Amino acid sequence: MPNKPDKFGIKLWMLTEVESKYTLNGFPYLGKDCDRPNNKLKGCTLTVYQGRKEKNVVLFSTFHEKVFTIEDSEKLPNVIETYNKTKVGVDSVDYMTRLYSVKCKTRRWPLQVFFNILNLAGINSWVLFKKCNNYTLSRRFFLIGLGEEILKFINEKLQQLR
Repeated sequence: MPNKPDKFGIKLWMLTEVESKYTLNGFPYLGKDCDRPNNKLKGCTLTVYQGRKEKNVVLFSTFHEKVFTIEDSEKLPNVIETYNKTKVGVDSVDYMTRLYSVKCKTRRWPLQVFFNILNLAGINSWVLFKKCNNYTLSRRFFLIGLGEEILKFINEKLQQLR
């Protein structure tokens, strides 16, 4: 995808909660699924919307059965309104993983997947920490503290083995 910051790599389908940015599920895109029938179009809605001159937006939705405009929001169709409200979850998680990441340059794809899992685990643990403790801490300081706690735990285990 030419307009995305990460043009190459392993594509992951992710389900992210919009408000807290907690990643609920994720799995890699493995190509076209041959088991899925191609002609299943029941309950789908195709919406074409022209927001600007010479700029058409086409949305295909299985979530909405009917298309209608919402009067108090610039007369946007409900499909676009829902998309605009819910698209922010995965984009925010992508931004947070680029901001503080454990990734390093490697050609081995299993390491790239492992680094992605570590980044998502760091974000999810930060979200849970904020929710459970009712305490606001920047993600940077949380990750520093998490790293220090892990190192302390490893050092204690090494001391027990000696």
